[in-house]
Amino acid sequence: MRDLTGAPSFYHNSNVEDAFDLINEGNENCYIMVAGTKSDPTMKENFGLLPGHAYSLIGAATVTDNDG
Repeated sequence: MRDLTGAPSFYHNSNVEDAFDLINEGNENCYIMVAGTKSDPTMKENFGLLPGHAYSLIGAATVTDNDG
């Protein structure tokens, strides 16, 4: 991201438990964000994400359904 924007960039190697907190913090601070997944074949069945894939993040939200 630094090469593309010239802005400072930070790399976080996070786990599932703290990933949303980092994404939400970046969203609140209006950061440009990208994320990637490991090449773990269970990524799709466990999280609905393609393994070894890059994603552009456009926002974060906490959603509560009727079940809480």
